[in-house]
Amino acid sequence: MLRIKRVLLKDKDFLETDKGYFQVIGYVHPKDHIICIPRYIKVNYKTYWFKNGFYYDRVLKRYGVNDIIKSDIINKYLIFDKNFDTYLPMLHISKIKRKYYTDDWASYDINNKELFKRFIEILEILISKSSLPSYLFGITGSLLISLSNNIYSDIDIVVFGRKNVEKIKEILLQEVSLIKPLTFEFEQESKIYNTDLNTLKIIYDRKWYKCKFKGRFFSINPVKLDEEIKEKYEEIKIKNIGEINVYAKIEGIIENFFYPFRYSLKNVEIKAGPKENVKELVIYNSFYMDSLYEGDLIHVKGMLRKVISKDTEYHDIAFGVREVKNQFLYIISN
Repeated sequence: MLRIKRVLLKDKDFLETDKGYFQVIGYVHPKDHIICIPRYIKVNYKTYWFKNGFYYDRVLKRYGVNDIIKSDIINKYLIFDKNFDTYLPMLHISKIKRKYYTDDWASYDINNKELFKRFIEILEILISKSSLPSYLFGITGSLLISLSNNIYSDIDIVVFGRKNVEKIKEILLQEVSLIKPLTFEFEQESKIYNTDLNTLKIIYDRKWYKCKFKGRFFSINPVKLDEEIKEKYEEIKIKNIGEINVYAKIEGIIENFFYPFRYSLKNVEIKAGPKENVKELVIYNSFYMDSLYEGDLIHVKGMLRKVISKDTEYHDIAFGVREVKNQFLYIISN
């Protein structure tokens, strides 16, 4: 076996229910529920995703903040969570038929042999160059649940542990055979993410974890090791205060790899909203992984929150939350 089988569900694991497949979000969950987002749902029409006699369709074709908020399917699974003071997509544990752990890929019968072969080839390169053992790598996305197809599916590789992710990042930044220039319709993308072309180009220039190998796109998805999971659900209390619009400078990186992403702020200038001493920016959208650097001047509209933990109490700005309409994040200078 590649690992000691775990029971704890982590970010990017998958859950199967009678309705379809859901992706686990984060590492902190309320009792008897798992915070997760529906990714592939059973449908009564033909699609590119077929398994065990059923067709499935992707819930989201795009992952902009507004697309997630407006999804009728996601909204069906919203439950109000008093600790986070918001509605979150969740499943009761009684609804789960099967769990797919990202690091247990060797024990699954992955049906797309072509994509799996590419995964193994990429894995061999990363292992060779990093000297990391294979159990520190995994698979997520449609390949993990054997619902991938050769037209639309990418290869989503998981890397466990901060130091290991940093090592893979360093390797990929030097490996020109894997890193390819990402070309997108920037004007259309800027509408999806409600930002400007300058910000979008800066973010894509920093996306070291989006690569291409033998004509197939693949991504690196960081996931915490067990010992890196410090937070506990019962120790977190959040109170939403109201919309806020600020200019600020990124003072430091608190969490740039693991969801949600956190940055300390300085020189905060409040343009609209409550006048509070804002300490942090928290981002709830995986598109922005490792997207902000120390010294960036940003303009952001999000939710002002009061955060209470066992050790401290402070205010932050949450970006990527459903309570704020027309929220935005611009990188003014870097």
